[in-house]
Amino acid sequence: MNAPPLPVPTQLRRMSRFLVVLGLVNGFALAFALGGNLRVAVAALAINNFGLVIVVTMIRGLLNRRTFL
Repeated sequence: MNAPPLPVPTQLRRMSRFLVVLGLVNGFALAFALGGNLRVAVAALAINNFGLVIVVTMIRGLLNRRTFL
């Protein structure tokens, strides 16, 4: 019944996709929670996407076997 474990790069790719989707949903939820103002929404998404870029870059670095500080 149990599937064999996935190779590590596949797991990391799936995790990075999940983090991107989660970050976008989280950004919209945060924007609406702060009042639904368009400027607030854009600022929340910009901050959120900056954090996501760092996370995805670190995951890609792991995929490429590069070291990140």
